[in-house]
Amino acid sequence: MEFLKKAIEQAFGPKSTLIDVIKANVGGMYEARSHEKVHASDLTKSDFCPRQIALLDITKIKKKDEFIPTAMKMTYDVGHAVSDLARGEWFGQSVYGTWECRTCGDVQTFTTKPQKHCPSLKKGCDWRYHEIEFVGYPYQVSGSLDAIVDLGSPKLVVVEIKIMAVDQFEKLVAPLQEHRIRTNLYMRLIEDSNSIYKNRMNVHQGKVLYFSRGYGKKNDDYGGEILPIKEYPVERDDQVLEPLLDKARVVNDWRTKKIMPAGVCPTSFVQTAKKCSVCTACFSGKYPAASALTL
Repeated sequence: MEFLKKAIEQAFGPKSTLIDVIKANVGGMYEARSHEKVHASDLTKSDFCPRQIALLDITKIKKKDEFIPTAMKMTYDVGHAVSDLARGEWFGQSVYGTWECRTCGDVQTFTTKPQKHCPSLKKGCDWRYHEIEFVGYPYQVSGSLDAIVDLGSPKLVVVEIKIMAVDQFEKLVAPLQEHRIRTNLYMRLIEDSNSIYKNRMNVHQGKVLYFSRGYGKKNDDYGGEILPIKEYPVERDDQVLEPLLDKARVVNDWRTKKIMPAGVCPTSFVQTAKKCSVCTACFSGKYPAASALTL
């Protein structure tokens, strides 16, 4: 009987686990983001290299695809899901953005969540939030804002949304440096953009909003109520942005004047160089820094 039971289990039982299924669909190699546009989030990374962009332009080589483990990809996805909930539900009628109905395809820009009925559904549209992009000139840096929120002041507020592990969330007493600088950069991009919406935006103070992955912590500002949310104001500080904008200007000089940038790697043996798809070209001697190339 035991043999028969095992045979039945083998024939009709599951051939894989739920974890097997998830691992087959989450994590692995992902295509690198195009270098054609300089993104604010790239500019704030310590390994951002203007020379790499120039050599990608010249050689037409693509950036190396990136391996993202299952755990990391799920972490990213949960963060995106929380952001979507915040903008689509939790902020109510206070958040501005571009909204697209996933059923009828209607798109409405720089507005709160529309209340329009969908002709296909015979009920409210199935709205999805899209981030609004601002491009700063003349250095050509693009920034897509997590959220733009009406907090009752004369101008709308830039909000950077982050999700934190429980232990990190509990230790937070101020915005992390990377998030503070990025929020600063977004405000600068808005001010330096040609957007028709820029004058409706507060470019002097933004917010960083943190969500905990856990139940939350007592918040003294709300009578000790347990909340999984912390928010911090970010004051505009152009001084911290100049090193970043200098790199963006170098990229712009390359693309407008063909002046070859210097690299950030001292040798081809450091880790950043090993991961770079144009490392061979970079150290070939064919493209001296500060030279004006004729292509």
